[in-house]
This record gives sequence, C-alpha cells and structure tokens, in this order.
Amino acid sequence: MKLLSVNGQKTADILASLQPKLRKWDWKNGMFYGKTLSGFERDAFFDRMDIKSGDKLDLLFLDANGNSVALPYIVGEKLSPVGRKKFSRTPLPGRKIAFFEESGILYIRVPEMQDPDFYVREIKSLAGRNFRAIVIDIRFNPGGNSMTWIKIVRALIAEPMMIPVKVASRTSPVARDNYRRPFQKEKIDFLSGGEYAVTQVNAELKPDEDSLRLNVPIYILVEDISSASGQFAQFAERADQLITLGKRNPVPLGSPSFPVFFYLPNSRLIVRFKFYIDLYNCRSAEEVFHTRPEVELNHSLNEVIDYYNMDLSLPLEERLKRHDPYFKKMLEHLSGN
Repeated sequence: MKLLSVNGQKTADILASLQPKLRKWDWKNGMFYGKTLSGFERDAFFDRMDIKSGDKLDLLFLDANGNSVALPYIVGEKLSPVGRKKFSRTPLPGRKIAFFEESGILYIRVPEMQDPDFYVREIKSLAGRNFRAIVIDIRFNPGGNSMTWIKIVRALIAEPMMIPVKVASRTSPVARDNYRRPFQKEKIDFLSGGEYAVTQVNAELKPDEDSLRLNVPIYILVEDISSASGQFAQFAERADQLITLGKRNPVPLGSPSFPVFFYLPNSRLIVRFKFYIDLYNCRSAEEVFHTRPEVELNHSLNEVIDYYNMDLSLPLEERLKRHDPYFKKMLEHLSGN
C-alpha cells in the first residue's frame, strides 16, 4: 500500500519538510529503512512531525487495486490504530524449537546468536520424525556467536555444503597490508571499471556425525539482521538447500570481515571500514550490498495490523499459520516447489 497523505498533507510535502530530521529514508525505493514488524520502529515519520501524544493521524493509503483506504491512528508511545489494541511488542516467540506433527515443519526461533548447545541438543532429540521442511527464524537477530548458526546447520544437513566465496579489495599498498590472501587482479565494469585484487575460495561446512541427515528445504526468515545473523543469511544465499525469505535488509551484508580503524590526523575522528567487498553473484553495484532475500515478502498494512492483534493464547503453529505473513509466505513457497 502507498501512503498518499497524513491529515490531508501530501506525503512528498511532509518528507520535504522533515528531510533534515530523517536519517533512514530510502528515496530510491520510497520506504523507511528499519523494522516493520518488530514494534520498535526506527525513524518513523510520525516521530518527526509536530504532533503530541493523544493526537489523531488520518492516514490515506492507495491499495494495489487503486482504491483509497483511510485509517485513523492515535499517537502515543507507539502508533496505534483506532478501535484496535495498541501495538505493544513483537508477537515473535523467544528462543524456541517446536516440531509441528501435522505439517512436518520444524520451527526454530533464534532471537540472538547465543547458546548453540541448546539448539543442537533440542534438534537432535527430534531424530526419527517425518520432516517436510525446516524454518529457522532469525528476524531482528542482532548477531552474537557465529558458531550458533553453524552448529544448528551441522545438526540438520545430510551432506557437506561447499560455499563459494568471492571478495575484492583495492590493490593499494595499505589495502594489501591489511588483507593478505592470494589474489588475481581484475577489472570490474560495474564498479567504474576499476582494478581490484580478487580472491576466490570455497569453504566447506560438514554435517555432524549424528546429524538428522535431512535433505528437506531449510527456510531462513530474515528481517533487520546484522553481524553473525547477517553472516548466516549470506551463507544461505550460497547454499541450494537453504532459502532466505523476508524483507530487504536495512544495512549492507555480505561476507564478514574484521573492520579496520583509522583516525584522521587533524580532527582525530575515528574511521571504521572493511577492506574488501563481497562480489558473489553480483552483476551490479547495488548487489554488492547483498540486502535482498531470495524470496522477498511485501506484506500489506492490514497484514501488519492483523499480526500485532493476534491472539497470543493460540497454539504457536496456529498463530504462525493464521497471522504471520512470513510463515504464510513460506508455506506458499513450499507448496509451489
């Protein structure tokens, strides 16, 4: 749905007036970067407007069929639709492993990359079940210990996974001093035809000896991830059995690296960056950021409202099937393959 106006004022006029206050507006795609289903919005436009708690916002949207949809909201600590429950927190469960017998789906919720032994122990306790698909939910996972996702995957897969890696750095002496792997010089047309030092290797991830030995699809639900969770998503991009599903990420991902720090001699400002970029499967400069999942989700505003108003007393599987647009998209994709 497209936002047309707020309290009768056109969206373009609002954004123009708020431009100095907005840090994360994506002008190219006409959207705010950040979380949409987490309940903790970044740079939501109503936080920057001249409004106060208790004020009413009349939002006018245009739906996919060209129809106008008016939705009144009340401004409080969170933006709440009139006549519905106030958005409080994300309905996503905490750390959770559940096997749904009827559908044959193993659901693994990983809110942060911590405590890998817990996940391995619980996964392996389910040996012998009839699995149809695996769902690893890392939405809004800020990262942590990479061994968490590595051990989860090792406990599931049947065969070793060969993961191609292609990274490029500049050929300057400073760059070569900080990234010393063997390389070949290569000109990259979509990066202004510049010459780069390109390194290509294959990494291997082997299953545990007592893994579940599964050859079923493994879906990775993603939104607003970074650090170790972003590394997991990039691993999934390169593995046929793993499928990322969700929203475009608000921050760049790609192969991880240790950042390098410099300070400017006069201002003493500290600069942090990494010396190489991830070129895997890239055909344009935009793709270097690796922000697009393999299956992209575009949920409607009504789906978001339904998501926040779900009955949390329902069994987990029923909640996911009825109210979670990510899980419903996964089921749709699974049925079509």
